[in-house]
Amino acid sequence: MAIKIQKYGFFAECIIHIVYLVSKFALKKVDHYFLDGNPRRLDLPYPTVYIANHVSELDIPGLATIHKRIQNPRIQYTIPVREDIVQKNFLVKEFRPKGILKYILHLIDLTGILPLLFRIVGAVPVKRPFRDNARAMVKDGSLRDQVDKDWTILSDNIDLGKNVVVFPEGVFSEDGNLRVIKNGIAHLSEKKPGLNYFYFNFTYDLLSDKKPCLHIGFGELFQINPASKKEEITSMIKEKLSRAYVVNSANLVSFLILSSDLFVGKDKIWIQKSVMDLAKKIHDKENAMVENALLDSQTETIDRILSVMVKRKLISFSKEGIYAKGPKWEIENNPEKPKSYRKDKPFTYHKNQLRAFEPTLLNSISEYK
Repeated sequence: MAIKIQKYGFFAECIIHIVYLVSKFALKKVDHYFLDGNPRRLDLPYPTVYIANHVSELDIPGLATIHKRIQNPRIQYTIPVREDIVQKNFLVKEFRPKGILKYILHLIDLTGILPLLFRIVGAVPVKRPFRDNARAMVKDGSLRDQVDKDWTILSDNIDLGKNVVVFPEGVFSEDGNLRVIKNGIAHLSEKKPGLNYFYFNFTYDLLSDKKPCLHIGFGELFQINPASKKEEITSMIKEKLSRAYVVNSANLVSFLILSSDLFVGKDKIWIQKSVMDLAKKIHDKENAMVENALLDSQTETIDRILSVMVKRKLISFSKEGIYAKGPKWEIENNPEKPKSYRKDKPFTYHKNQLRAFEPTLLNSISEYK
């Protein structure tokens, strides 16, 4: 029997549009990038599995901006979400607010509106064994069964005529780069051979403005060879997602400053030229997606990043216009893992986004000596 493809109705589209509007307030900007450099509408047929890295709750408004770029008719998604999101008192438990905010969130929880909205746009609650209770499930032998059950749910929803959105890391990334890619995609490809896969990367710039800037790098449609082993599939997914990080002023300036001390004794113009030269080389040699401002030789964002680095004492700036190491430079380069990369090592966090391009970048930086 032919599968009836499920499309979003007017009400669901309105809800997604509201989430899209949230991106306008929560994010300074959202830019989309393509491997071939040609912006266009996305043609993502049924059945397609969307694959993305997972950084924060802001990924959801980011998904809404992607939804706006997809060609009509837009096929419904199945989005696996934490099981507790659709349970009682989620907002109060998750954010632990105080004062009037606690009262407001409690009222929202009482309405039950959040679980309803999630279900309308396609959210499906699943357990998170790798985050919540993996040890206990390994001990009693139920981990494999639970994982298989969760991916069976996604497979069944594909049979209902829906596309699927998957975050293969399972949890939020921690240090700016990808976590270990779980075997979920391999499970799904085994259950449902012949699926289309489309990947994209959420690259956040948390330095150049008070609000985060989101750069979304789009990959390409591909399929998985049925003969591929699980290890080959997870390795391929990691490679594709790693190379879809968007090179921007925040991560490239952080990489230059933290990778060597060549900036010491140099002025702002030297750093600007070096960053733009690195951007061009990584774009040409690695086919990396690069922020337009860097390729257009615009220096305003670079200057803002440098000001943030001086303010946070990563580097210092003399009256003569010369840069030097600041007291935080050694701390950022210390290999010890912090409690929070975003708070304790924000520049290392951004530098780590470019790990896939590290050999090319280091080789280029060495030429500046």
